[in-house]
This record gives sequence, structure tokens and C-alpha cells, in this order.
Amino acid sequence: MNVDKLPPEVFREKPRLEFPNYDGEEWTANKMKWDNPRDTFSIPTGMFKDQPNCNEKDVTFIATIYNEVGLVMPRRRNMA
Repeated sequence: MNVDKLPPEVFREKPRLEFPNYDGEEWTANKMKWDNPRDTFSIPTGMFKDQPNCNEKDVTFIATIYNEVGLVMPRRRNMA
């Protein structure tokens, strides 16, 4: 599980934030156990940017990546 909290100016530097960083220290053991995962996801950063008060507080987001999630729920479709 990853939790990140970023100030608005850092959160909005790019159009999207890409996750996870498989080169990070926390992935050293899991990359071997999970046969070098390649799945990624991104978060759009432009949402609500024109709304009052949406650029004043830090943005917090939580993400979890599960190995073998296909055993407990349907697999992804359109895997191109």
C-alpha cells in the first residue's frame, strides 16, 4: 500500500502522476516474488483545479497493488 500527500503545486506539476515506481526500495523483494510486475496506473492532476479552495490544501491519495488478484476477482479486459 502506498500513501502520498503532496502540496497542490507539486501535485499539479504534470498532467498525470504515474504509479508505482518499481525502482523504489519497497519493490526490491516483491519484484522477484511477483515475476517482475509491469502494471501501472495514473492519477489525473487537473481535476477541480478551477474550483475555489481546491488549490489550498495538500492532496492525499492511497493505492494498493495486489499480487494474484485474479484469483479473487475477474481479470482485466482489453489487455493490449
